[in-house]
Amino acid sequence: MKFQTGTIVFTRGVYSLMEESKEFSEFVFSSLGKHQNGDWGNCCSGDKKLNDEALIKGSRLFSTYLEEKKIYIITEWDRSVNTILFPEEY
Repeated sequence: MKFQTGTIVFTRGVYSLMEESKEFSEFVFSSLGKHQNGDWGNCCSGDKKLNDEALIKGSRLFSTYLEEKKIYIITEWDRSVNTILFPEEY
């Protein structure tokens, strides 16, 4: 694990779909594990570089993952909160 996460929060849309679909819920938690390990998912190379730098500088982290639905994971600069949301909820 590249960093410790704080509180993990889900938007209403993500949480609702997690309750409906075991597969989606597994995708979300798998994506969160990747995020914690520095696998930034489907971000462009520029955003991946910014995330690598953010690990050192203590800036905000942003990842995106895609299976049937795209999700974003945003970790605040102080690592206190990790928000998982759909792009349309950003």
